[in-house]
Amino acid sequence: MVPDNPEPITGHDFRATASTNLHEMGWKDEVVKMQLSHKDRTRSTYIHAKYLPERWEMMQAWANWLDDIEEEAYQDGGTASAHISDR
Repeated sequence: MVPDNPEPITGHDFRATASTNLHEMGWKDEVVKMQLSHKDRTRSTYIHAKYLPERWEMMQAWANWLDDIEEEAYQDGGTASAHISDR
């Protein structure tokens, strides 16, 4: 359903969508937050590699999920709905 007066989509909207879906996929809260949060310049200098292997795996799973949605949309003529599944 489309709202009567849809607001423009912002970067924050994409971040919120990714956060919700990644949590539903079963990724740990601290890994999702580390990947998606705004950076504190001092903090990021010291912990830029925290959870890095998990974050790589998580972002690949996210990319695969997006690819699956795109493929379903083409197969269903644009009527596919997104299904969140465990990684």
